[in-house]
Amino acid sequence: MITVLPNTNVLKYFDQHDVDLAHGCNCMTTMGAGIAKGLRDRWPQVYHADCQTVKGDHTKLGKFTYADVGSKRIYNLYSQYKYGRDKKYFAPRAFQIALLRVFFDMSIRERYSLIIPWIGTYNAGGTREEIMRILEDTVPTEINLFIGELDYANHQKRV
Repeated sequence: MITVLPNTNVLKYFDQHDVDLAHGCNCMTTMGAGIAKGLRDRWPQVYHADCQTVKGDHTKLGKFTYADVGSKRIYNLYSQYKYGRDKKYFAPRAFQIALLRVFFDMSIRERYSLIIPWIGTYNAGGTREEIMRILEDTVPTEINLFIGELDYANHQKRV
């Protein structure tokens, strides 16, 4: 089941509910903008998980790293190779494959609720319609997927 939560901050929702969280990452090991920066600032272990990979390794596309926060997990989905606002960097197929891998990981852990932002639509050039089509084709029936917003005003500056 997919539920869109308008005006719901993803980080606050993660704090207040028993859900895992996934967000889109590039392969450059920066986490310097969007929700990635908020996660990096708040839970440094999420950035540390990203740093365990090779910077610029294109084979990360379609995979994920993660960090545990208590009984919950935050997933870094490698859904774009580079970053920027000058063109579309979002890689839909990489997003879909990474998401399928996350759902498999969640099923092993017997976790069935996940919140995501509109991955790929803030800084990577994807559209909400594109993301929703992928989600409708990918989300298993036993997963409760929530889509929220990020607190963009506080996390847009690149480092």
